[in-house]
Amino acid sequence: MVDITCQYVGEGVKGGLLTVLVFIGIIVLRFRQLGRRLRILYLENDKSEAMAVWATGVGVFAHALSFLSVSYFDQIVII
Repeated sequence: MVDITCQYVGEGVKGGLLTVLVFIGIIVLRFRQLGRRLRILYLENDKSEAMAVWATGVGVFAHALSFLSVSYFDQIVII
């Protein structure tokens, strides 16, 4: 039986500790990039692009949180 609902655990089962660390690292790096870009946009007073970057951050956060309870499968997984 391979019914794993947590994406983080699923990554660990499929690829081991290194895969989990890389998976979490990708998410952390994305948040870092978005945070830096958002800071620059606020200093430049570019509210419309800052809102788009913020919305992207919200999307990344929603996926990272949803990975705790939902494992992506089927067509969303890229080979």
